[in-house]
Order: sequence, then C-alpha cells, then structure tokens
Amino acid sequence: MPKATAFWGVLFLLTFAHGQTFNEETISSGQCPDRSRGTDTDLKALLRELYPVLVMNIATNNVMGGKIDRFLKLVDGYTYPAVGGGVINNVEFVENQQMPSFGEYINSIPSLLSGNARLPKPIGADTKVFVVDFKAPAPRTQAAFFFFATELLNPCMWSTDSDLLQTAYKPGNDMLTAQCNGCMAHRGFLRAFHSVTNTSDPKYDIAAAWTSRTGVAAEEVTSVLCSGFSLGAALATLCGPWAQATFPNAKVQVVTAGSPRVFNPAAAAWYDANVHYNYRLVNNKDIVPSLPLKSFGLLKYQHVGMPIYLDRKGESLPGKYVAFKGERPEWYTGSLTDHVRGYILGVKQAVKCTMHASV
Repeated sequence: MPKATAFWGVLFLLTFAHGQTFNEETISSGQCPDRSRGTDTDLKALLRELYPVLVMNIATNNVMGGKIDRFLKLVDGYTYPAVGGGVINNVEFVENQQMPSFGEYINSIPSLLSGNARLPKPIGADTKVFVVDFKAPAPRTQAAFFFFATELLNPCMWSTDSDLLQTAYKPGNDMLTAQCNGCMAHRGFLRAFHSVTNTSDPKYDIAAAWTSRTGVAAEEVTSVLCSGFSLGAALATLCGPWAQATFPNAKVQVVTAGSPRVFNPAAAAWYDANVHYNYRLVNNKDIVPSLPLKSFGLLKYQHVGMPIYLDRKGESLPGKYVAFKGERPEWYTGSLTDHVRGYILGVKQAVKCTMHASV
C-alpha cells in the first residue's frame, strides 16, 4: 500500500502541475470537421449555455497571482446564460495559503509519500477563488465562485492533490437537514475547501467576501454558480452542497471540467440525490477524471453529476469532436495533453461545427 500510494501521489503531482500549461491558441476552433452526424440538438443548446463558464474557467487558470485585470480582459464580452445573461460586474480574489514552516515541511514528506494519517500533517494548502457578481440583465442576487487549478510551482497545491486518503464528509458544514450517512471525501480536497468556507477569519471566507462586496445578504441570493477546472473542479464540486446550505433560497449550479473523483460511493449517491444541476465536462482521454482510481486499496471513489463527454474519435488535435451525455469507456484515458488542451476546442466544434453538418 505505501509503494502504491507513493506512485499515485507522484502521478497526481505531475498531472495537476501540468494542468497549468494552457495554450491560448486552443480558444480558436480551427477548421470545422465535415461530419455526417453531430451532437444532439438539446446537448448543443446546453453546451452553448456552458461555454462561457468554460471560458471563465480557462481564464481563471491563466491568471497568476489573482490578477483581476488580466482575468477581466480574457473574459471581456462574454455573457452568462447560467446567471440570467449578465456580464461580470465585480471580482474579488480570495486566497488562504496555509504554508508550514520549513521544519514542518520536511517532517511531513513521509506522510505525503506513505499516506499514513498518523504521521505529521500534509504540507499545507493554498486555495484560490474568484468571487464574482454580475451586471444587468442578470439580477444583482446572482453569485459565482470560480476555483483555481493547481499551479506548477506551488507545493501546497500539490499536497492537496496527492492527499488521497478519505475523511468524513459532512455536507454544508453540518447545516443541511439531509444527512449523509457513511459519506467520505478526498481529504486534501475537503481540507482545502474548508480553508475558505469553514473559517472564523472573514478575510478567507468566500461567503463573507460576497456579502461584503455586494451588500446582498445570503438569504437574498437567488442563484449560485460553483465552477472550476482540475483541482478547481474538485473544490467546485464540494461548493455545491455548501452553497445550498449557505444561500438557502438560491438555485445552485455546479459546472466543472477535468474533475478528479472526490467522493466515496455513499457520498456520491447522496450528492446526486441532493445537487440537481451538476455538469461535468470530460475531454477525450483526459487522465485526471480517472483519478483517484475507482478502487484504491481499501478506498473507493466515484464521480458525481452528469458527465458530458467530448469525443475526438482517437484523432490528433484539432480532431472531429462530438459531444455525448454519459461516461466515456473506462479504459479510454491516460492523456495529460487532453487535460490541458481541447476543452474549449471540443465544445466549440460540438456546438458550431457539427451543427452545420446536421442542418
């Protein structure tokens, strides 16, 4: 078990660190493939709605240091049907970095490699979030939280990714009435998420950031969008039940891309029964949605939400993308390239290019 844990821990580090090498040329859809069949019409409509959210995720992960002006430039001109068709009004950057001392860092390395929870704590966490509100025509009661993916030179984020053990999951920080019996979640992801939600310091609390910036009370919020890519997708998944509890009158939407697994089967079943708007984009052979493994020693992991599979039929980029609702074949995985390239390209081809072939 320790050797296996070390192997998958290293794989996680390489995979998530690689997730920051976005090439902005992927924004271009290239040549539209000539297809005799295309994406289902209803799915095209859904992808049109999700596309601006995906662009926002990619923009979030092209912004180092939380530079809001750079982020706003990348998303300029996009409207967001998921929040009433509005454009971005304000953005606040929230970060809680829990950096251990050098001695703690060195002493915790055996814990990181062996997965032994009795050894010193993992090597920290660094959770970054854009807290967003929108302009008209979206009502001012629409909130969005965009979670950052792993950064290449950030060992605290690596620690979050590779802390593969599971810990008890209490949805909504115990504020929900629907109990989750026997529910467990990825320890690193849950710990990172709690650093910006289950905290007594308001400067690290994303709900407090929203209320402080907008002046809108939590009870008045009507819609919440939780979204992210890669590590950010895992945190956005955890955001769903938290948002339901924190904003009790809001419709909560979860939209992710390239998400790893977060929950054990009990928690996954609870989640799907209680979070009803949750779409999870998977690009071709992207390896990250296959991690952690469904069966990892005594640990069991299971995905949540409705998967939208962007299929390139095994071809090289730009390929000929068609989108499907449903899981891809379990064996069809293993590509780091598909984790960092092809999400925007795939959605654009599925919506625009195949549409011409099917008209």
